[in-house]
Order: sequence, then C-alpha cells, then structure tokens
Amino acid sequence: MKRVRYFDLLRVVCFCMIIWYHMLVELCNDGMLALEDVSPWFANANIHIGTLSVAVFFMLSGASLTISTRGQIHYKQFYVKRGLRLLVPFYFVNICCFIIRMIQVKSFSLLITGTAPWKIFLGITGIDAWLGLYGVSSFSQGIGEWFLGCLVILYAVFPLLRKLMNKNETVFLAVVASIYIVMIYHYLSPVPVHQNILVKGCEFVFGMYLGKYWEKLDKKILIVSLPAVMFCFTSSTPLVINDGLKITISALAFFVTFSFAENILQKSTCVYPVIRFLSGCSYELFLVHHIVIISLTSAAGRYVCNKMNLWILFIAELAAMAAFTALVKVSCDYCILRMKRIFGING
Repeated sequence: MKRVRYFDLLRVVCFCMIIWYHMLVELCNDGMLALEDVSPWFANANIHIGTLSVAVFFMLSGASLTISTRGQIHYKQFYVKRGLRLLVPFYFVNICCFIIRMIQVKSFSLLITGTAPWKIFLGITGIDAWLGLYGVSSFSQGIGEWFLGCLVILYAVFPLLRKLMNKNETVFLAVVASIYIVMIYHYLSPVPVHQNILVKGCEFVFGMYLGKYWEKLDKKILIVSLPAVMFCFTSSTPLVINDGLKITISALAFFVTFSFAENILQKSTCVYPVIRFLSGCSYELFLVHHIVIISLTSAAGRYVCNKMNLWILFIAELAAMAAFTALVKVSCDYCILRMKRIFGING
C-alpha cells in the first residue's frame, strides 16, 4: 500500500480536536467549567470540532481501505486483517476495564447477573454501543462508543461498496449522493444526524472516491476548499444550510485542503516520522482516551480550584493516555502478529 502522508496528518489533527473537545465537556459535566464559557473553544455558528472530526474519520476510513485494496481484493485476508485490527485492541481494553470493575465491586457474578447471552454476543461483535443509539440494551462498557459499531458494519460491507464503485463509478456516486440528500433533507430518525449510519456510510463512500483519485486532485480546488475551511472556523455568520450537509461539506473541504500538504510531508525527515508514529497509535488512543478523561477528571475534581490546577490535570490526562495507549498498542500488535501467522496472513 502506498503511504499517503497527509492521511496521517489528518488523523493526528482530528484526534487532537476530539481529545480537546472531550476534555472540556467532561470538565463541564463535573461542574469545573461552565459550558457557555468554553463552548466557543470547540464550536461556533458553522462548525463543531467533534462532528467535523468524526466525519473526516469516516472519509479517511473509506479512502484508506480503497488505497490498500487496489487491484484484486482477497476476501479472507481483508476480513481477517481488518477484523484483528479493529477487534483485538477493543477486546483488550474491554477485558482490562472489566477486571478493574470486578476488583472494585469484588465480584464477577455481580457484573454479569441478569445479562442475556445475546447481549454478550453483541459486545463481542463490537456493535453493541452503536445499537444503544436505537434503544437496544446491551452489555457495552462504552469503549469504542457508537463510532466503532458503525465502522465495523461499514468495513463488513466495504467489498460490496468497492465492487459497485468499480462497476460504474458515476452511477454509484449519483445513487449514493441521492440517498445522502434524501436522508439529510427528510431526516426522520431520532438518532442525531451526525451519528446516523446511512449518513456516515455516504461520507465513507465519498472518502472511497477521495482515496481512488487522491493523486489527481487539482490544486485549483484549494481556491475553494481553503476559504471554506477558514470561513467555517472563524466566521460568526451562520451558513443558512442543512446542519448535516454543513458537517459533510466542511469535512470534505478540510480533507481536500490537507491533501496539499502531501508534497511538504514527503520532504520532511523530522516532523513526518513523528506524525506517522502518532497516527499509527490513533485507534488505540481512541479506545482509551475517554476512559482516562472520565476517570481522572472525576477523581481530581475537588482539587481543581484554579487555572494552574486545570492545566496540570490536562497534562496528567495526556500523560495517562500516552501510557495506556502504548500498553495497548504494544500488547495488541504482538497478539495480532501471532494471530496473522495462525491464519496464514502476510502484511
């Protein structure tokens, strides 16, 4: 697979925004900060860094899978590699959290009493937190949240989406765009639009096209995308368009704008290796960051009485995230490597 450097940069930037957002929200939830005071730090009339980052991540997933499966797709290798990559770290973090909870309550049976087997099965698949959006009670510990379940389903149907795209790119894009427009302008689901799997699936497909043609992006597009990004981040004048459409347009503009950093990153011998390393840890960080933020913010709440203590808490949370991410990354990479050998999968 050809390494697309600006994909790594996008992952790092978007995850920094998500961590920042979740830290601030948890401080508000614990009463240390007022939401109205900090909301300008992560949202304005046109953009919310959380929903923007999530949309970009779905596009990145579609783009990365498209690039990594150029040529003939080998289904066994595809599903085993992606399944291990998604689920092994997910299981590892879940088991660690379950053990910690078991130690806290000093009982194993207390944690599973009354839990139906089908709920445990949904937990194994990784889609239980996503189903929770639709009122399905599950065994989820909140790890991976709705995002992981949505991503697991899109990974599962990716070979079909890829086949449809390759069969007739124009028709498939027109169909997906039509579904997207209908969903956005006639939205009836109780699930927020930025969490709807059909909307995120459309963004995933848009990412597939961005991945297929990433080398052919005309620099003239920057004339449109860069001002759009700057407007979304800085303007207090709201765009009078559908909120769901606003998220997708801003994510596309953000994605395309970053594509023009590719040549700069190719020449970088110092900065890019750091970006690539951080990008490689992004999934494990995603799994652990919310747990760290919630745990440390709740525990340190009574000690945070001024801005200095607040910044110390931020630094402590970042350090804890780094430590737990490293533990998960090293442990799971070893397990994944061994399991690939068992399945006869290379790479």
